[in-house]
Amino acid sequence: MPTTWYVSLLIALVISLIIVYYSILLLETPDGRIVIRTIIPAIAQLRALFDLNMTNIFSCHLLLENGFPMTLKASNIRESDKLFDNISYKLVPVLSCLSNH
Repeated sequence: MPTTWYVSLLIALVISLIIVYYSILLLETPDGRIVIRTIIPAIAQLRALFDLNMTNIFSCHLLLENGFPMTLKASNIRESDKLFDNISYKLVPVLSCLSNH
């Protein structure tokens, strides 16, 4: 049975190969080149300028209610994904009142 570090290394290698594969695919399309050359650098620059806490986006109550610290950074992908998974989304049928007229 392989050791834990060996399995982790293998998983990381597979993920890296998938990322490289899709990066190459993106480079071969005009839209992909736009994403890589402009959108990704713009987002990286915005993150460097405005390193936001999730309290800038959500209420403190929502963070604490879901067990997250008020210091949770928006750039912390793993923890922010957990937050988005925990939020219950309630859709309000805004256009429903228009359909009656």
